[in-house]
Amino acid sequence: KIPFVILHCAAEHKLMEERLEQRALKEHEASEAGLAVLNRQEKIIEPLDEKEAQWVIKINTEHFNESIFLDKFAELNKSG
Repeated sequence: KIPFVILHCAAEHKLMEERLEQRALKEHEASEAGLAVLNRQEKIIEPLDEKEAQWVIKINTEHFNESIFLDKFAELNKSG
C-alpha cells in the first residue's frame, strides 16, 4: 500500500480574495488563477463520497498547525 491522504484546504472567501489580490501584484507570479477561477471552483466543487471522506485532513489555512496535520496524517495511515 502507498500511504496517502486527501488535503482539504479552506479559508474564508474574503481572505482568499485578498490573497489573490496580493499574488496578482507580484511581478513574477506564474499562476493565472484569479478571482474568476476561485468563484468557478466554489460553484462546481463536489462533496467527497463516504470512502473518500475517511481519508480527509481538513486544513484551515487561516490558522495552519503543522503538528496537528502531521499527527492526523500518521493516524490515517496507521488505520489504512
